[in-house]
Amino acid sequence: MRESSSNLSKQNSQQPKDIRGGEKKVMKKSLSTILSLAMAFSMFSSVAFGEEAKKSSADFSDLKDLDAATKAKFDEMISAGVFDGVKEGTFGLKDKMNRAQFAKVAALIFKLQVDSSLKTSSFTDVKADDPANGYALPYIEAVKKAGITDGYAPGEFNPAGEVTKEQLATFLIRGLNKDAEGKATPGVSDKTVSDWAKGYVALALQLKLLSSGTDGTFGGTSAATRDLLVLGSYEAKQQYKGPAFNGKYAIASLKATDANVLTLQLNGALSEEAAKALKIEVKRDGNAVTSGYTTKWSDDKTTATLTFESKFQDNKFDVTISGVDNIDSAAKTASVTTTPEKITKIDFLTASDTIPLTRDKNDKLIQKVRIDFKATNQYGVKTNLNASNFDIRVNGGTFSNIAGEQAINLTEEEGTERNDRISISIMHQDSGVQVNKIFTVGDESLVSKVEVGDLLNAAGVKIDAIEANSTNNYLDVKAYDQYGFRVEDKNVLNDDVSVNFSDNDLEEGPGTGDRPNDPFVDDVVGDTAADMQIRSTNNEEKEITITVYARGGNSASKTVKVKASKIPATVEFGSYNYTLAEGDQLTGDEDVDKKFYIPLIAKDSKGELLDADDIVTAYADGGKDSKFDIRSTSGLTLGKNGNKNAEIATTGAYKGYLVVSSVDRKGTQSITVSLEDHREVSTTLNISVSDPREADSIKFSATPKKYIVGGTDTEVKYKIYDQNGTEMKYSTDSENDYKVRLTYTGTATSTAGTGEDVYLASKEKSDANNRKVKLSTVSGNTYSADFPLLTAAAVKDTTLDPWDNFFDKSFKFYSTANSPTGTWTLKATLIKVPKKGSNAGKEIELDTLSTTIERIDPNKSENKLTYEAYLDKGVNNTILAADDYYDVNNKGAAQGVTGSTYLYNNYKKLTKEVKLRAKKVNGEEVAVPSGFYNATTGKANSIISVTSNNPLVANIPTSAGNFVAGLEAGTAKISVLFRNAKGDQESKTIDVTTKNEGPAVASIALRKTDKTVDRATINGNTNLYLWSKELAEKITVKDQFGDEVVSEFTPGAPNEELNAADQFLIKANGVTGSQNTNDVLNLNFYISDVTGGDASGVSINNQTGQITFNSTTITGFTVNVIAPSGVTAAFGVTVSN
Repeated sequence: MRESSSNLSKQNSQQPKDIRGGEKKVMKKSLSTILSLAMAFSMFSSVAFGEEAKKSSADFSDLKDLDAATKAKFDEMISAGVFDGVKEGTFGLKDKMNRAQFAKVAALIFKLQVDSSLKTSSFTDVKADDPANGYALPYIEAVKKAGITDGYAPGEFNPAGEVTKEQLATFLIRGLNKDAEGKATPGVSDKTVSDWAKGYVALALQLKLLSSGTDGTFGGTSAATRDLLVLGSYEAKQQYKGPAFNGKYAIASLKATDANVLTLQLNGALSEEAAKALKIEVKRDGNAVTSGYTTKWSDDKTTATLTFESKFQDNKFDVTISGVDNIDSAAKTASVTTTPEKITKIDFLTASDTIPLTRDKNDKLIQKVRIDFKATNQYGVKTNLNASNFDIRVNGGTFSNIAGEQAINLTEEEGTERNDRISISIMHQDSGVQVNKIFTVGDESLVSKVEVGDLLNAAGVKIDAIEANSTNNYLDVKAYDQYGFRVEDKNVLNDDVSVNFSDNDLEEGPGTGDRPNDPFVDDVVGDTAADMQIRSTNNEEKEITITVYARGGNSASKTVKVKASKIPATVEFGSYNYTLAEGDQLTGDEDVDKKFYIPLIAKDSKGELLDADDIVTAYADGGKDSKFDIRSTSGLTLGKNGNKNAEIATTGAYKGYLVVSSVDRKGTQSITVSLEDHREVSTTLNISVSDPREADSIKFSATPKKYIVGGTDTEVKYKIYDQNGTEMKYSTDSENDYKVRLTYTGTATSTAGTGEDVYLASKEKSDANNRKVKLSTVSGNTYSADFPLLTAAAVKDTTLDPWDNFFDKSFKFYSTANSPTGTWTLKATLIKVPKKGSNAGKEIELDTLSTTIERIDPNKSENKLTYEAYLDKGVNNTILAADDYYDVNNKGAAQGVTGSTYLYNNYKKLTKEVKLRAKKVNGEEVAVPSGFYNATTGKANSIISVTSNNPLVANIPTSAGNFVAGLEAGTAKISVLFRNAKGDQESKTIDVTTKNEGPAVASIALRKTDKTVDRATINGNTNLYLWSKELAEKITVKDQFGDEVVSEFTPGAPNEELNAADQFLIKANGVTGSQNTNDVLNLNFYISDVTGGDASGVSINNQTGQITFNSTTITGFTVNVIAPSGVTAAFGVTVSN
């Protein structure tokens, strides 16, 4: 009941007091007032009708001096009903136990089947009507059946007889199903133990069921006392695994163990498979219950706890197990009857009958007094009812309920003085249980004891550590006065409690307000008590001891961790699978330099991963504030350009990586990284360094097709590999030069054609009409050309172009439209030319690689070709629905063109080129042309027309008849009409899907990721872009449709074939064919990591990537590009003078 529910005054402060402590004063209250309160409740029993409260050690006077650990064991056994006292208020701790008592205990702890209906025993001396031991008859029969004992003598049990210690040991061992093990255990060497029992006693001691006496002997034949029975049976109960499982699962017991909890126990532990399959079906009053409860199994898979959302009423529950084959059908269902929750006992939890005076000499209220109580239900469990569910009455003050708890805050009335009396009565009307207590008023509170608990956040949630530079941290400090009452008032606590920190990085209090350093603040975590607030003032990882002092002299300490944000607490090397060789050095070429950057994985103490910026910040340029200690063996030089303060890259694509600038000696080398703040944390990477790199083999990087028809080409590329099988783009071999000789031979087998023989030429041109290198043949002659492998030093030669190196250089076999048939062979020979020694200048052949190209006659039956039309660089024939996404139809209409034409003219790379490919009957691919048909020349083997059956979805630009543009989302069938190699017309179709998905950038690749440039080259350069030749050289952006958008070199600069290099990312003034695809991609460019000068000296247009540099001091910066999809790329620039 709530306070207002009774007509009796519960907060009547006008009645006279009964006693004035030690002084003769006029009585303001009469004793009759307090007595009347007691009488008002006298009609109710202190224990609910028909219900008995579960007991604990507190109910027995001879158990009050037990230590806490032993008391907890007694409490568990007493509350479980295994033990009771020998009489009211007395447990009989040192009384000798008899055999009847043991039988009951053994039956309960070993969960034996007890037939309570038995009235006749198999022993002649066990009688149901025996006033002393008759209660034990069913228990005696249960222990006999279980084999724990077979009696004292033939036909006799001797229920009143004593149990010796060695008998107790034996009984417990048998109860644990270890009889055979007890017999087999080597016996103790103890004269106090009978020979027959020595093995049992030895095993009992090993299992710590019992212990020897202080003199080292067991005292086996001496009588066991009740305290030994409690402790021994407690230990046995903890170790008991249940009866030997007979192979069939059965319900051993079903009990209501709380007002909303059923506990189901099986006869054996579930196997892993059975635990997954077993089902529990619940019925309440015959109706299936499928929701409103949860099931939790014990760790040993023997006991299921069913917790219901609502409390029980007068119900019958039937529980059935199923789902596995091996279930005992006779014991698969159990029933239990429940009753509504009843309170059986209410206890005050106050430590003293004296409460502190809470008013000062001016009668001003200092604090309130917290009064806790405990209401126990019929299951011996504390009910979850809170104070508002009880009828609480106070004489001598007022009170307020503490929300959600069985506690009140007592406010002493005005005029309260020392030795006054205050009466509190608590009643639960529905159960008819009440408790009364009269407290004497003592002195004002003096905090005499403090307890330090967990760290909490502002939500009251436990935290493991304090985050550096944080303020909302609270230490759970419980303070108690000289009477044992909890002190919760902020002002009293700040007066009586002080705090000290072992390090100044922690401070107490909120840090703001009128009293910023008062440790206690108004309740934050939600427990009504003032909270101790702690602030961290520095971003450093450490442990700090907090000591809290009570004014009464007591103190308590706690060591807490301060977790620094983004400060490395662990470090390890990331995946690194490259092979290094003596003589390796940074070149500035991304493909080559990948192996010189080693990833670091660092986490802070919260387990959060540090990103590249965090690692660079922690590195602090390798200075005295660096959190990393980086060391390497002498065979490796760390740091860009050997700078020991640049061991970690602070700019560019490899920002946050360890940098190896050169490899100086072969053999096993290592790098070790330790943490300055955690010297115990260290990680080492061992790197096997091989001999200096020497060219060893040559392989195709682009394999040409073996067959070709007239009027087309097929590409071939090569790569060089060293002795370790690693790509060797540049030579670092100081003792040898390397070159590749291409030799081209062949014979035309037909003279019918008037065109030139199939020839090999570089893609690179020397002028507008000529390839720089061309190898052709006349019958029987051999043509060749040599190509040097450039050295690493050549990378820094700004006059060289990417295609000047033979490595991955593009060559093609070309056939004219009327070329004769024939077969030609291309042979690549890798050659070493020593610089020193007897072989200096001599050519040494290292490896060869050959391929043939056959110009076929498509009119011959053996050269029948099967064609396929496809979308170049397509992904599952899916393209962008550009009109849905970018409204190209309306934009095109404004320019007088179709939407597809507008898309091609402005964003060509978002359309797809239709191409052809062909195969011979044996599946070999044949190089065929895919260009658009030229009606003037009548060129065969090319596309005549491309049409769409659904032009609203996909259509063909009028300016490019062999391209497809997506418009609205949907599907379309694209028909391709073309002339095959024989000149006959054929048609093929392509099923196309268009999607209204904005282009999502899947990758951004730069040709270079790092460069050192002369200041004069970029200072004031008005035509400088990220992809300029002076910087990254090329940027390639790919989306989810396979579209590739490329910008290469400074706008207007020539490419390999002396045409204007691609500029499809941004439209450059005066550059024909350039397009502003970034309108759709929305890449964003920005500058970071500026070093050596004012950051304003370098800037970039965030939409076009154009860079402005005007500085005489800046020594480095990073150019970054990021897509809306989150994909990024970075280019590091080092500026040299």
